[in-house]
Amino acid sequence: MHSQEDVVQYYMYSAERGDVGAQLVAGQLHYQGGHGVRQNVAEAFRYFDQAAQMGDANAMAYLGEMYATGRGVPQNNNTARTYYERSAAKHNAHGLNGLGTLYLHGQGIAKDPKQAFAVSAPFESEEKKKKKKNEREREREEEEEEEVKTKANLSGKQMREHHGLIFNCSSFCLLYSSSSSCSRMRRRAGTRTRS
Repeated sequence: MHSQEDVVQYYMYSAERGDVGAQLVAGQLHYQGGHGVRQNVAEAFRYFDQAAQMGDANAMAYLGEMYATGRGVPQNNNTARTYYERSAAKHNAHGLNGLGTLYLHGQGIAKDPKQAFAVSAPFESEEKKKKKKNEREREREEEEEEEVKTKANLSGKQMREHHGLIFNCSSFCLLYSSSSSCSRMRRRAGTRTRS
């Protein structure tokens, strides 16, 4: 079993070696402090910046947050907006929320509550699309299941009628075994003539 310190050291080692996921975790550990890591927003910025340069949307959103609040860097709404927009373009919830907040409060941008809501609309519409698709699939499965049940009931009825016909034909043909029509009927039904 690895200790918490071993795990943190592993993330720091991996982050220094260029692992983007580890850079994000290292940035979060330094940004918030905890798990044996002292809060150090300058180190957090360094790790977030490395991960953002490699395209990590979460890291971009954290950088946007740092610039929006002025935490560890000079407050700059334009830079915050740039990072939030890059993150939001990747449908990152943190980035979408940050960009919406800038619009809602008019931070470095014209105050626009409608635009604040609209920023998250593409993300929400994707969720709605998934939900609708799942609902359609569930309805289709239910319809198919109902159709199978209906066919099974019909098939059972048809089978009983078919077997009844064969039984009746067989009984009739046993009585009148010389009848050529009975032989034809048995062949069609897949039964053999009894001797």
